[in-house]
Amino acid sequence: MLVRNNYGRYYDYYFSLGSIRIDFTEDGTNYYANIDEFDGWTYVEVDYGTTVTLTPTGIQGYTFKGWSSVSGITGVSNVAPLSFQMPGQDVYVQADYASSKSFTVKIADGPAENGSGKVSVTISGQTTVLSTDGVKTRTFTVAEGAKVSVVAEPAAGSVFRKWDRTNQLNIGNDRALSLEFTIPAQNNQTLTAKFAQPTTHKLKIHSDSDQLTKITVQYGDFKKTYTTYGNTGKIVEIEVMEGTEITITAEAQYHRWRRIIWKKEPNDITFDTSDGGYGEASTKILVMPEKDVKITVDTRRDY
Repeated sequence: MLVRNNYGRYYDYYFSLGSIRIDFTEDGTNYYANIDEFDGWTYVEVDYGTTVTLTPTGIQGYTFKGWSSVSGITGVSNVAPLSFQMPGQDVYVQADYASSKSFTVKIADGPAENGSGKVSVTISGQTTVLSTDGVKTRTFTVAEGAKVSVVAEPAAGSVFRKWDRTNQLNIGNDRALSLEFTIPAQNNQTLTAKFAQPTTHKLKIHSDSDQLTKITVQYGDFKKTYTTYGNTGKIVEIEVMEGTEITITAEAQYHRWRRIIWKKEPNDITFDTSDGGYGEASTKILVMPEKDVKITVDTRRDY
């Protein structure tokens, strides 16, 4: 089909490598073209200013992965369908396909995991939401190498525990609320989100210094300051709900022993143990994990 544009020239729209449907409307008439799988480039001539929609229609055993070899237009993301206005130049777009893989996302269910929440799964710009009070399992057909992002959102009164995964999924931190990863070559991969009811655990604050130090612990409506002097060992032990954000501030009072040193047990918890500045109060944040925690405050002498 040839249509002359306002400038009296023809502009070509190229596409290749896959099964694609092109839709556009000119002079009130809807046109479409289905292009079957082949190697090489072909073209359709489209009038300047016409809105073109490009939809991958799939190849058996393969899944659309994204657009590449793009020229003539900007702002193209790997989302289908792709729509744009025909510019005053040739446009090249290639649809890429990759081997299809099965990928399943679940929310764990059962007496041991009786929390609630939802999981958002985004693949190629399309988001699917799973929830404990709705659809809990969804299997996707995705391209090998496709990027996936998932976000876990615990409901009020629940906490997110962790992600369980098949071994080939490289997700990084299995306790992070949000993940980004790519689909591996292995088929039938599974990712499972676990929510739970929060439990209380012991927070123990210790001192390794016999110098005068003020330690303040604050969370919610709780705030209390403890003073150490000539006293090492346990300063306070309190029960805190898992997932609670706790602010711990230490300030040395003696003019020569003014640098704060932090230690943590167990070592795998998330807690910044970098030294405090000389002569300054040092404040740290702890999100209470599902285990007992010991935080130790020490002071160092600066000469």
